[in-house]
Amino acid sequence: MKTKRIRFTILIFFLILAFATWYSWMSLSNSKTMQIEAKVEQALSASMENLSPGWPRIETHNNGEVYYSPIVNDPVQEFQLTEHALEILNQDTSVPPLKIIQVSLSKNLGSEEDILVSQAMVEFPLFAGINRTIMIEATDTIPHYRSKG
Repeated sequence: MKTKRIRFTILIFFLILAFATWYSWMSLSNSKTMQIEAKVEQALSASMENLSPGWPRIETHNNGEVYYSPIVNDPVQEFQLTEHALEILNQDTSVPPLKIIQVSLSKNLGSEEDILVSQAMVEFPLFAGINRTIMIEATDTIPHYRSKG
């Protein structure tokens, strides 16, 4: 009778220990992922805001309005965006080393302003050689440019 109670106590202890370990791992993983996601999203938005005024533009017709919007399907722009975002992230000491695997840009036309959308696939270390890959999306609104200048 006494050995059954000891076995049951040990079993309960290991179940509680396993749950506490799993919960700690999930909390650590979730908080680090949310931190990386917020930092990369801020860096991508700031990069789009800084770089988009200098990108080549194309004449756009939307709802009878003619304006010039940035061309966003150029690999050079994606490289510039990646490079600028990494420069911003490297200045932040709270961001662990990460790898931006792929960046894509798209544009949504609006009635008064357009929305630039960038998506980045990011890989970063979680713990002890375990990496995680996530997709992050950032947006930035840009006004309708009336001249090419």
